[in-house]
Amino acid sequence: MPGLNVPQGKSYWEIGTNADYKTKAEGDFDKRTKEVPRAEQADITLVLVSPWTWDDPKNKLEDWRSERKRSSTWKDVWYIDGSALETWLEQRPAVAALHARRTFAVKPQEGVRGTDEFWLDFAGQFDPMLKEEVLLCEREDAAQQLIQGLLQPSNIVSLVADSPDEVVAFAIAAIRKAPENIRLFLEARTLVVDSAAAGRQLLASDNLVLLLRDDATRSPAQFSTVGPILMPLGRAQRPGRPTNGPATLARPTGYALGKAMISMRLEETRALSLARGSGRSLTVLARLIPAGSFVNPAWMNRGHEILPAILAGAWDTSNALDRAIVEELTGGAPCSQIEGRMRALSGDADPPFDLVGPIWKVRAPMDAFVRVGRLIGAQDVALLREAMLKVFGQLQTEPDPDAVVNFSSPNPTGYSEWLRDGLATTLLLFAVWSMQAEINLGNETGQEFANRVLNELPGLRTDPRVWTSLKCAYPVDADTH
Repeated sequence: MPGLNVPQGKSYWEIGTNADYKTKAEGDFDKRTKEVPRAEQADITLVLVSPWTWDDPKNKLEDWRSERKRSSTWKDVWYIDGSALETWLEQRPAVAALHARRTFAVKPQEGVRGTDEFWLDFAGQFDPMLKEEVLLCEREDAAQQLIQGLLQPSNIVSLVADSPDEVVAFAIAAIRKAPENIRLFLEARTLVVDSAAAGRQLLASDNLVLLLRDDATRSPAQFSTVGPILMPLGRAQRPGRPTNGPATLARPTGYALGKAMISMRLEETRALSLARGSGRSLTVLARLIPAGSFVNPAWMNRGHEILPAILAGAWDTSNALDRAIVEELTGGAPCSQIEGRMRALSGDADPPFDLVGPIWKVRAPMDAFVRVGRLIGAQDVALLREAMLKVFGQLQTEPDPDAVVNFSSPNPTGYSEWLRDGLATTLLLFAVWSMQAEINLGNETGQEFANRVLNELPGLRTDPRVWTSLKCAYPVDADTH
């Protein structure tokens, strides 16, 4: 179907920006008329375009067009000037948001952005700039389903990710990587609506695709008359419905995310290290490789309260020996007390810990360590050293092959692998990231502390259960130290 300023059937277009727009139009008309056989012209509309407004009372645009059509065999002759382009952009706000500021100085509605504008803002938070492959990593099926949802005449699609902006960026990445015909169709119609007030200015439009943000997400149904709607949610905003709720964009595996980050021109081992050290979270990754300023997580205001848990790294709450180590790291406070603090933070948009079954685990070890580094003092390091000596000094007994298998362990005989891996990760972070974390231990550096513990526990340095997993998680660091 033809659109505004797009003729029905076949058309040839000539676009020029010359200040002498009339001479340019005459030249383009003559050139095309000579090039195209007269027999073909009868089925073709010739369209001439200029950003300059036709302003000649002695030679009105309508008269000029009529004369050109009379002197040729074209099906029709159109001329689209700056005034018509402004009207066109007003009628097509998704295109206007992308081009009007740059080309015609026609400012679109406040609070409305084109997809390219939002993408540059979001991807530009990272250094190097984020690529679409990172957002789409191991989410190809979700991207295809989202595209199909946005192609419906009227639809409300809801997705959950670590943050609402990640959902919007994911949708734009899916559009940008869609087949060209679908990409062009959606890009010309899609707007990011930053406020409800801006969105209401679009209610008279139709055939748009709106990606909502901030207060516009509180009442999405009011915008459904203009076309399909995307309602993004962060994990903290996820509704409590156990079934039939919005789909969640799962985080990719650390390995897959690291491989995708190579598209950002990161060296492979560094990409893999950052992917896993960030907990596969783009929110965290933006803090680890920021292009400019960034906002620290809200939990940093309570960093001193959860510091022992960050140093522990991970533990099994069903293991009494694990809980005892956590209590030692707190200086003797009950394990339940620090777990209560951790639970209070679990509802935040960017929590520092994950709880899966009985297992507490620092979500993004590298990021958490860097954020609390200034809080780590000599007393914390002394408690950490004693904990490591106990955990890694305990000899692991070989299982009795004749013993009856018991899948429940109410009285564990050893520390969990979760705690061992968590403490080993912390030791590795001391060795490699202490400068970035701005840790001040007086006469001892973080790396010297790590070496001291390794010298006291020579078996730890060659323990395959510890270092094999760490070399996978932090390939540069584990191989270097």
